Amino acid sequence: MQALKITLAILLTAVLSHVNVNAFEANYHAEVLGPLNDITDWNSFDQELARLKVSGVTAIATDVWWGRVEASGDQQFDWSYYHTQVQHIRDAGLMWVPILSTHQCGGPGQSCNIPLPSWLNLNSTPDAQYKSIYGSTTIDAIAPWYSAGYDQYNQLFSAFANAFSGYNNIIARIDLSGGHSGELKYPSYVTDNWNYPGRGQLMAYSDAAVADFKNWVTNKYTNIVNLNAAWGSNLASMNDMTPPCDTTTETNTASIVDVCDNKTGADTFFSNGVDTTYGHDFLTWYQGVMETHGATMMTKAKAHFDGAFPNKPIAFKLAGLHWQYFSPTQPRATEIAAGYYNYTSMINALKTMGAEATFTAIEMNDNNSYPDYSGAKTLSQEFFNLCKNLGLVCNGENANSISEGEEYKFGNMRSMIYDHDVDALSHLRYNDFGNVTVAKFYANYVATMNTNQKILWFLIKGVPTELNERLTVTGSNGALGNWSPSSGLPMTTFNCVGNVCDWAGMAVVSGTPNIQWKIVRDSSSDTDWQCGNNSSVQINSRVTNIYINTGKNSDTTNNEIRHIDMDGISVCE
Repeated sequence: MQALKITLAILLTAVLSHVNVNAFEANYHAEVLGPLNDITDWNSFDQELARLKVSGVTAIATDVWWGRVEASGDQQFDWSYYHTQVQHIRDAGLMWVPILSTHQCGGPGQSCNIPLPSWLNLNSTPDAQYKSIYGSTTIDAIAPWYSAGYDQYNQLFSAFANAFSGYNNIIARIDLSGGHSGELKYPSYVTDNWNYPGRGQLMAYSDAAVADFKNWVTNKYTNIVNLNAAWGSNLASMNDMTPPCDTTTETNTASIVDVCDNKTGADTFFSNGVDTTYGHDFLTWYQGVMETHGATMMTKAKAHFDGAFPNKPIAFKLAGLHWQYFSPTQPRATEIAAGYYNYTSMINALKTMGAEATFTAIEMNDNNSYPDYSGAKTLSQEFFNLCKNLGLVCNGENANSISEGEEYKFGNMRSMIYDHDVDALSHLRYNDFGNVTVAKFYANYVATMNTNQKILWFLIKGVPTELNERLTVTGSNGALGNWSPSSGLPMTTFNCVGNVCDWAGMAVVSGTPNIQWKIVRDSSSDTDWQCGNNSSVQINSRVTNIYINTGKNSDTTNNEIRHIDMDGISVCE
C-alpha cells in the first residue's frame, strides 16, 4: 500500500458561542433508542454503536420485552438475548437505559409483533382489558383495574434485578412502561379504526372501570342529593351515573355499552362537557387512575431496584399528543382521551412517587390548521415549564425520525433544552445515525450541553478503502493518542457506497491546546501515514469541526479511485 497525501480543505467552526453554557449540568447525557425488533446481526449492531459514540451519544435505550423474556410460562424467565445485547453495549463504551416494556410491541407506528405473554390469558380476563365507548377492547397493556397484574410486574422486576445487577455500573436510568407504546397513558387510539389525526376514544367502559368511577364519585359526594346539586343532574340514584355518553337517557336498565351503542363516541362531551363539574370530576378520576397505576408500578420497582441499582433514576414516558391541541370544536381532545387532563397534577404525582419523566414530540413545530390543529411546540413548552416550576426532572424525546434536510428539528430540540431546561435528550431512533450529516449535527449539539469538555470532530468525505482497512487520526494530544496510531482516534464509516465511505470521529479535549495531527490508514498487513507536514488546529471553541473534502462523493463505485490524483486526496509517490 502506498502512503497517502491528503490536501486538506479544513473548515474550523465555532458553533453556538452565544449560548449561556453555565445553565447546563456538566454531566448532561444524551441517549438514543435502539431497535424495536430483535438484533440478528451483532456485527452490524456494533457498527451502529460505534456511530453513536462518534455522534457524542452516551447511552442507548433498548426495550426489554416482557413478552420475550417470560414467554414460556409464569416465572420462566429467559434473559439470554438481553445479556448478549448489554454486553455489546458495554464493550462499545456506552451506558444502557433498559426499558421494562410491559406492553405489546405492535400498533400505530410500530413494525414489530411481540405480544404480552399468552399464558396471562388476557383475552378471557375482562378486568385486564381496556374498553372503548363502542365496546372495543384491547390488551395492548394490562388495564390498571386488574390487580393481579401488579403481582406479575413485581415478579418481573425482581427477576430483572437479579439478572442484571452486575451491570449496575453501565445503567444510566431504568424506564418503566406505563401503558400503550410504553407511555403512561390510555390506549385511546388503537381501537375503533382510528386514523391520524383523530382524537381517539375514552377507554373507561369496562365493568371494572365503570364500577371504579362510581366508587370514586360516591366517596366524593356521599349521596345523590349532593351529586345532583354539583352536576346539575336529576339522577335517581348513585348507581345511575356513567362515564361520558352522548345520550339523553340516563338509565341503569341496560349495560353501559348498550346505552352508548351507535352514538357519536362522546363528541358532545369533548365539545361541551369537559369544562362542566361533571367533566372535571370524570377527568380527574380518569387521569387519577393513571397516576395511581404509575405509583403502584413505581413501588413494586423500587422494592427491587433500590438495592440492585442504587441511586439509579427510574422514569415514565409521557406522550406529547399534540394533534387537536388547537381544535376549534374539541380543543386538546387527544390529550384528554389518553388521560392527560391536568399536567400539574401528573407532574406532582410523578415527583411524589420519585420518578422522572420523558416527554415526546419536542422536535416538532405547531401546525394550527385543519385537520391536525397541532400544538406540538406549544405543548412541549408548557410541559417543560411546569417541570421546571414544580421541580421534576424531565427529559425530552423526538416523536419521529430525523433525516438529512430536517436539521431544523434539532434546533427545536435545542431550544427546549436552552430555554425550557430539559434535563436530557432521548433520540428516536438509532438508525438515524447512519447518516453522517445527522451524526455531525448531533455531536455538535451534544457538545454544547457539557460544560466541562471541548469537542474536536473530524469528517473525511469520500475515502476509498479496501477490506479491513481503517482510518485513524493521531497527533500531539492525548485525545489523539500522542502520535501512537494504536491509541489514536479511530474513525467510523458512514454513507458507504461500494468501497467509498465517509469517515468520522470525535475526540474530547480539555484546555485550549494547539494540536498537531495526521491521518493514518492501516490494514492487517501495512500502515501508511499521511505524508507532508503535520496539520494544526487551535482549540479555542466548545466545538471545532474539521471537514476534509476529498473531492469525491461517496456515491462513486470507481475501484481505482485510490490511484487517481484529484482535489483532496492523491497518492504520495
